[in-house]
Amino acid sequence: MSSSSSDQARYLPRSATDNIVQSSDSDEGDGEWQDERCQGPLETNHRTSTLCKACRYIFSEFQVYGSLGIEEIEKIAGMQKVSAWGRHVKRLEVLEQSARRSCAFCKLILARMRRQSLRFKPAATARINFRVWLNEGDGSPHVDITYNGYDIPRGTIRRSEPLEFGLSFQTGDVSNIRLIETDNMMCDEPYAALSHCWGGSIPVVLKEETLQYLKEGVNLLDLPKTFRHAVALVRSLDIQYLWIDCLCIIQDSYLDWEQEASHMKDVYRNAFLTIAAAGAASSSTGCFFDRDIDLVKAITVSVSWLGVSQGKYLICDGFIWQDNIVNAPLNQRAWVVQERLLSPRILHFGRDQIAWECRELEACETFPIGLPAMLGIFGDIYSKSLLEERGEDPIALTWERIVEVYTQGLLTEESDKCIALSGIVDALQSLTADTYYAGLWASRLVQHLCWTTDALENEEQQVTPKKPSRYRAPSWSWLSLDSNISFYGRTVSLHDSDRIMTEVIKAEIQNTSQNKLGSIQGGYILCRGPLKKAWWGSVSGRPGKFLVFDGHLIDHGQYWNFMHSQVIMDLGVDEACNNIFCLPLLSHETPEHRFKDGDYVGLILTATGERENEYRRVGCFQIGWDLGVYLLEDETGSGARIKVPHRTLTII
Repeated sequence: MSSSSSDQARYLPRSATDNIVQSSDSDEGDGEWQDERCQGPLETNHRTSTLCKACRYIFSEFQVYGSLGIEEIEKIAGMQKVSAWGRHVKRLEVLEQSARRSCAFCKLILARMRRQSLRFKPAATARINFRVWLNEGDGSPHVDITYNGYDIPRGTIRRSEPLEFGLSFQTGDVSNIRLIETDNMMCDEPYAALSHCWGGSIPVVLKEETLQYLKEGVNLLDLPKTFRHAVALVRSLDIQYLWIDCLCIIQDSYLDWEQEASHMKDVYRNAFLTIAAAGAASSSTGCFFDRDIDLVKAITVSVSWLGVSQGKYLICDGFIWQDNIVNAPLNQRAWVVQERLLSPRILHFGRDQIAWECRELEACETFPIGLPAMLGIFGDIYSKSLLEERGEDPIALTWERIVEVYTQGLLTEESDKCIALSGIVDALQSLTADTYYAGLWASRLVQHLCWTTDALENEEQQVTPKKPSRYRAPSWSWLSLDSNISFYGRTVSLHDSDRIMTEVIKAEIQNTSQNKLGSIQGGYILCRGPLKKAWWGSVSGRPGKFLVFDGHLIDHGQYWNFMHSQVIMDLGVDEACNNIFCLPLLSHETPEHRFKDGDYVGLILTATGERENEYRRVGCFQIGWDLGVYLLEDETGSGARIKVPHRTLTII
């Protein structure tokens, strides 16, 4: 719990749960008088926030457990999550009126409803209810709100490396900025970098024909609002230089773009500050947003629930970080993954909050000295120590998560998929001396081959897995597809006892240029393992398609599932392919199968027909221990069973 120095205020988050029970639709009971109390006089003092009577009722008069005794409450709270329901207000217009009269909690509820774009019916019964519950184990209190059944949740400065271009602010002329070349110049002054969404055309970008124009100076009014706001911010911080991608990389020169893209890691890693226009979907939106200050500060309430430590608590929207950072428009871009991970310090400008990230702290305006541990940053990619020296292997710990978040991001140009991750790859190579093969690492090559398309995430984002219009990577690399990706190792804890069943003899990638982390023109893996003949297609009398071997049918799945065997084709269940084989990669022993082999995970391959023993990946499989014996054995004509022979093969 977070505490303030003066009031010892505790943190009371308001987060939605997965098992909210819908309240009764009945209008009987105390609905009307609670509406009247919501219109009553507001209570405020220098220690507690302004609350209407209905909100004060929640925190000071409502009895969570009714007639239960203290010992019974403590026993229940220590064993399970317990809760109690109550009516807040019956009509939406009453909630809106109370918010206008500056009830802090009503404002918070209404803001969350609007952010979730709930369908309002002001004339109808609102049925706004609250639930008070104690967290399992520690008994910490929470409050949930529902509307018509819907949940309403909740450094040191480094010397800069040379940059080819940077923006300088002309002394004495606050209306202009100019482009400067720093090709052979060491910049001892700190500079800032801007991370932003283009969101369409930008009136002024760096091209061969605009190079001299930008060097002579451009009026700020000719630039998009996001750029103008960034300039105003760095000037207020007495920073003289600002790097903006579209004004510092020549956009109509592929050679310059590829060269500068390979140096992107240095731009963000060496920036004194990265300004992230998180809430802006385009460069015309800006960094600064009109906000209600009452929704920025945490609400202080007096809690006097039976069985709960009484005193001052802080309550805020439990989804501050998710709304303003994780789910912000900027962080839906794939390029931003490396911009965030490489930047030593970032100032985020969200719709409702300004937030801060550095190697030591995550903070926002509501919690300026640091986010409470209970609030957390669940679902976020950022890690303060991800790319720093430490005893644990950062590739084993973080790479699969990075890829999953990265593949959820959007790319305007599908050809950027390799280069947009190159900064993180370069940093990890410097840290580990590991070898990188088109999205996979040599130290965990077999484990990293165990990836699949994430059907659930694809469905949520309305993404259909597809191959790019031009060759981008070998079939065994997730870079060869446009799809959300998940890894087997992200859903189970792989350990030393896992048995590697296929030996990788050699791996090689051919790049199209000198940049070894840029675009790819070819590659292969030479390996040796048990190759099982199988068949893929429809079965008479059964809907869907199946992987079939030795008379056993394996269903097509959507994600890694540990309840049954399954196959996931890379391009979906409708993928048509012939001459199918299964190549087991590893056997994962689970605790419940400690006396037998556990899951078998591997690749589904199809012969190319172009060269002997040459295959392409078309999917992956997960087969339980009960069918594993059939995966590793063949049946002879006499009915005897023999081990599947190991073969040396090439996967392209």
